[in-house]
Amino acid sequence: MILVDFLIQRLRSTLNSAFMDSKIRADMWRERPNHFQMLHEIYYNGELPQDKVDEIQKRLSVSMGNFLTSKTFTDIREKKEMHFVEAERFRFMFIDGVKIFIVMDFLYRDIKEGKWIIVDWKTWKESFEDRHQLALYELYLQRVLKVKSIEEIVIRNEYLLTGTHKTYQLTETDLKKVQELFGMSVVQMQRYLDDIIANQPMDFNQFPKTNTLKKCNRCNYRELCEMY
Repeated sequence: MILVDFLIQRLRSTLNSAFMDSKIRADMWRERPNHFQMLHEIYYNGELPQDKVDEIQKRLSVSMGNFLTSKTFTDIREKKEMHFVEAERFRFMFIDGVKIFIVMDFLYRDIKEGKWIIVDWKTWKESFEDRHQLALYELYLQRVLKVKSIEEIVIRNEYLLTGTHKTYQLTETDLKKVQELFGMSVVQMQRYLDDIIANQPMDFNQFPKTNTLKKCNRCNYRELCEMY
């Protein structure tokens, strides 16, 4: 329990710092947003609701306990053949001339089995997009790190709230579908550009508002949306 308590305390310290930035250092955040933090609830509502605080406290305890018993953490801690590669490094690659930014939560190698394992930690429930996100990371390993065979790569989602994980071995068909999905997304985004080469967007009013209002509470563009 000592390690769990240590991790929880570290996270609480980080959250307390974000709270103080949001409440008393908002002007500094506006000037240097990369050096300070702003909580969404405080930015829009001025306060952090008590039910939100209670939810965070509960999730901290559960998530950190599950993290320490997770498949990935157990591999790294107990098996000598597991070698850490990198975590949360800012990377990029190009797909059909479009620059894609990649930040893998965790990447390690099973030397004995000859596998690269890509891990994504999830603090919410399982979603349909989870596997697609990891498929892009797999493309990165093939194209940039020059991993020769798709059979050498394993992708895994670790769900910290439930203490479960899902591990996948993708096929070439899976990767082709993800690239097709990515291509369609790029085409849709380019519809809102006046100049594709310069990446110049259309006029602000050309971006339609959503009809699904429940999305608005967590939207990072609420302030802009409310201007028109």
